Amino acid sequence: NDEDLLPFILQAEQQEIILEGYGSFKEGFNALEANLNYYDAILLDALFFEDEKSETVNKKGLGSSIAKINELKSKKVFPFFVLSGQSTFTDKENDILEANNLKCYNKKNPEDVKELLLNIKTIANLQIDLQIKHEHQLLFNILKEYPDFARDTFISIFKGLKGFNNQFDDQLHFTQLRIILETMFRKANDIGLLHDKCVQVGGSKVNLH
Repeated sequence: NDEDLLPFILQAEQQEIILEGYGSFKEGFNALEANLNYYDAILLDALFFEDEKSETVNKKGLGSSIAKINELKSKKVFPFFVLSGQSTFTDKENDILEANNLKCYNKKNPEDVKELLLNIKTIANLQIDLQIKHEHQLLFNILKEYPDFARDTFISIFKGLKGFNNQFDDQLHFTQLRIILETMFRKANDIGLLHDKCVQVGGSKVNLH
């Protein structure tokens, strides 16, 4: 909701980067952990609120965020970047940035912003989840109209086929695929492509036979 960020948001969208903003460390990482496969990269401010009760921003949030990103590596590795207009991060040495070998992009410098967006897109495109989405773009466009678990199920299956997912559970995924197929039948019934009897077996069960 920051009007000062509107030009940056528009620049990002021109590069096909969709930004979702969160007001605090807690809010942002709660959203991230709730839907890991939805996000491809993380952009951090240098100073931000710890949670919704915080009254002032502080630099502790940056260190906490980096620690949290490292903690999530067992589930998913995220490329992450730091953007700030604070001279204490952009013009001077900073312990947190140095310890993590990070550059802080200067939001007041147009060339820095261009470089940041290019790097986000380049590195995010190397992420396996995003590669899968690109390879099966039509499928994932359709899945936008389905529950989130449907997208996550297909990403997990494709990862397993590519050898990236050692936890591939064929029994679990067959069950999930059946639920997705039942959803597809109900959607087809809603628009008149399937008779009501196909989705009203014994009350509300879908007939897949």
